[in-house]
Amino acid sequence: QVSQHAHRVNTDIALRKQLAAQQAADRVAEDRCLPDPPLLRQESEASHAYLSVLMHVASSSGSGRMPAWPGAEQARQALRASERLVQLSYAVLERFGLGVDAGSSSAQQQQPHSNGTSFNTRATSLSPAAVSRSSLVMGKGGSAGSLVSIAAASAEYTAFAPLVVATLKALSTLDAATFQAELARFFPVLTKLMTCDYATADVQRALSELFLVRVGPLLPTLTQSQG
Repeated sequence: QVSQHAHRVNTDIALRKQLAAQQAADRVAEDRCLPDPPLLRQESEASHAYLSVLMHVASSSGSGRMPAWPGAEQARQALRASERLVQLSYAVLERFGLGVDAGSSSAQQQQPHSNGTSFNTRATSLSPAAVSRSSLVMGKGGSAGSLVSIAAASAEYTAFAPLVVATLKALSTLDAATFQAELARFFPVLTKLMTCDYATADVQRALSELFLVRVGPLLPTLTQSQG
């Protein structure tokens, strides 16, 4: 899938550092440099499209909150729409929540590049959480000698906000049985989102609505099952 390939590229911090350093070494003009992460838009848009398809199929089978259409149940079973919707939703929310851990990652280390460019690295992780909340200066590039940097973690995760909002809304369309069965798995991720200082107002509203309408009524059941 496009989203999976883009995700692998975007979370490969070593590749991103190498790309930024090479563009700096080649003095690529700022308006012609690849963005960082390079495939962030492709990952977000492909995931959003996939989410929309799964939500439509899963919610149109008669057991969801949308009217069924001819062949909906057969399509839902063939695609395993509900299962894949749950998997995708968890992956999106888990990644968005990784930014909370960015501040507690190991200390930055300066390493020289072969062309004299220096850049910051993290010693322990190649996930987006390993990137500092402030831009990491890679060197000078572009015709005007502008700085080239890896995107701050907060900027990277904020770009996923529309997808996260759509994901939270998609969860609210799950049938009651599926939502209740998956709540114990999702609850730690959902509560972690509350601590995301980079979460937009739209994310906070969607999260509050999900807790109010779907999570809140099931909390007694969740507490009993964990006890």
